[in-house]
Amino acid sequence: MAGDPAAWRVKGVAIKATLSFIRENHGEPAEAEVLAALPPGIAKQLGKQVLVSSWYPGQVFVELTRVADHHLRYSGSFASTVGEASADYALGESGPYSIFRHKGLRHGVGRFLESGAGLWELYYDVGSFGVQKTSPGKVQVGIQQGHLFHPTVLDRVAAFVKRGIELIGAQQVRVHWIQIADGVRMDVEWKE
Repeated sequence: MAGDPAAWRVKGVAIKATLSFIRENHGEPAEAEVLAALPPGIAKQLGKQVLVSSWYPGQVFVELTRVADHHLRYSGSFASTVGEASADYALGESGPYSIFRHKGLRHGVGRFLESGAGLWELYYDVGSFGVQKTSPGKVQVGIQQGHLFHPTVLDRVAAFVKRGIELIGAQQVRVHWIQIADGVRMDVEWKE
């Protein structure tokens, strides 16, 4: 599954967060190295200021993640590491989406994940994120048109979901995604 990065766009805030993560965790020289290794058209789009509220082609996001993973030599997955860090920031005590974490603390994982629909629309212009099935310790999430997204994007989303659930107190959280027809199913399991 390679996805089709030409079929969707991502908000600049996700790109800017990725660049900030590289700079804050690896230094400005590493950020410069990653930017220099990008294909010329993508480097040009990132060479100017990245506007957080603008839409950027999915290919920019995918290539930035792919090149960072390669050049920073992650032992795991750069996309997953950035996804977890994004959840720590966004859902943290003073984060912009801490209200969703508080909802999860009060009402459980299912309600927390229902909030994901609103978050998805803030970052991606295609697809939708929704809870399909819940049972004790398990939730099934569907991403409509998820087949359009590159695995690095889905890994990042899965890591965000996993870390978000951990932040509301669940333990032994596992998130696995699989392509189905014209979407993606994300199976989430945890212990209370």
